Amino acid sequence: MHSIIPMKNYYYTLLTFYLAFSYSTVSFGQNNQEDTLKLHFDKLVNLSNLQLKIFLEDEKYKLTRLSFNGTTTDGHTWQFHYPDSIYERISSMMLAEPKQNDSIEKIIGFVKIQNGDSIKAGSILFTQKTSEPTKLRYVEAKISPNVFTYDPNTGEQSFKTRYYDKYIIEDTSDKELEAYINCQHYGYSLFNMRNEDYESQLKRYTSLTDDFPDSQCLMAKLSSTLIYYKSKEDVEKVFSHFSERQQNSYFGRKVYKYLTTTHFENILLPSSETGKSEPIVEDATKFTLVVFSASWCLPCHKQIPLLKEIHQNTQIKLNMVYVSLDDPETVDKWKALLKKEEIPWRSVLAAGKTDEVKAIYTAQTIPLSLLVKPDGTFERIDVRQQNDLDKLCDMLGVAKMTANGK
Repeated sequence: MHSIIPMKNYYYTLLTFYLAFSYSTVSFGQNNQEDTLKLHFDKLVNLSNLQLKIFLEDEKYKLTRLSFNGTTTDGHTWQFHYPDSIYERISSMMLAEPKQNDSIEKIIGFVKIQNGDSIKAGSILFTQKTSEPTKLRYVEAKISPNVFTYDPNTGEQSFKTRYYDKYIIEDTSDKELEAYINCQHYGYSLFNMRNEDYESQLKRYTSLTDDFPDSQCLMAKLSSTLIYYKSKEDVEKVFSHFSERQQNSYFGRKVYKYLTTTHFENILLPSSETGKSEPIVEDATKFTLVVFSASWCLPCHKQIPLLKEIHQNTQIKLNMVYVSLDDPETVDKWKALLKKEEIPWRSVLAAGKTDEVKAIYTAQTIPLSLLVKPDGTFERIDVRQQNDLDKLCDMLGVAKMTANGK
């Protein structure tokens, strides 16, 4: 790929992160070479066997979990083998004991001493092709009864006793591991620090990127949180501080595509009413507000009255269309919602390829609205925000409406 020219104490845990993804068998080409992750534990306390869980995007952009059992000859040094062809798509890893019963789960947590403080992580990412094992020293175990869990494969909900064994990371030069722990500790790219304003958080993310410019986990996190930034210019401020290698990486190319895409990709999707394929934007001569929604999205439902008001006041100049991100199992609920709410604008279905649709339009959270202009360009418009709603009204030349009144 050609070289891309750069364009110019909060701890949160992801202990149950893997429960959000479905397990699948994934093919990543014909490369059969393996990577080996080596870890040295001073002792294992509550876990007798270890399994490496890897979270990555498959070739259809679906978030996926793969599991690899560890091996050991002395009970201290463990090795985990996985295909090296998948590494570029990995966003995180986790260590846990393979499931042995339905009432207990056992997980490894990580602690790093940094500037005198202990920073923690429930998941991790190790550098590819490390030669020496990362040394881990047992600190303590936390046992939590009645932890709610959800199995995405079966839909089963249950309460389990969770064993969370913490280990301090010792004498490692693994910069990716260090970057990941800092990523979690500081809530990188999430803008969720309630006592800190947006600009301060943006500055902190840029500074952390300066500290770890070649970090895959930071780029992966940026690529999955683009929608949290107020503008593409702000994303660009962070992206430009990554190394050229990371900008050209799998996750870097996703960010670059987001930054450089100016025209709406008008794909065909089946109509909610007829089932026949039709373009999302039917009349390219008018403005079109493309609203991504789903039957299970309560914030999406709450904005329906406002969307109806916008439709009523602007329909001469503005078309509207829903893109449902419902999976095939919930499409009937979506159609029932359209009927119940008497939705007057078109609706198309992403069912069957929701992950591809999300990837094309960076629909990382919903509701999401994209305003497609007659020249084919588009921009994100959050009609729930008064400034954005005012901008929409000004572009269409219609009377102002109130966002928070609906």
